[in-house]
Amino acid sequence: MKKITNKPKKVTKKELARKERLLNKKRLKEWSIAVRNNDQNKCVICAATKYVHAHHLIPKEIKEFKFETWNGVALCAKHHKYGITISAHKNPIAFLEWFNKEYPDRYKKVKEELNVYLVKQLLK
Repeated sequence: MKKITNKPKKVTKKELARKERLLNKKRLKEWSIAVRNNDQNKCVICAATKYVHAHHLIPKEIKEFKFETWNGVALCAKHHKYGITISAHKNPIAFLEWFNKEYPDRYKKVKEELNVYLVKQLLK
């Protein structure tokens, strides 16, 4: 006969890491939906409504800005990853120049936030 105990299970580092990954995935999905909603679920460049992605302006590897909706923009697949002339991934300089020209207030906000972050990093 098994002895029944009410001891709580010990949470391992592996289990904590798994839970953190799941939470991160959920928050990124919510961020993506919010960013696309902010741009009316249309690509900000061509107004396409199919295959609209949310793109991080400041890379998501900089965790401080990962879930900030102002740090995202809605782009169709072409302008996000696959286009040549204006593509956030294939031609980021052209994309940022276009973004600055078309959305100067949003560009300024991203630039200011990134500058503050970089100064903080230098002062550490």
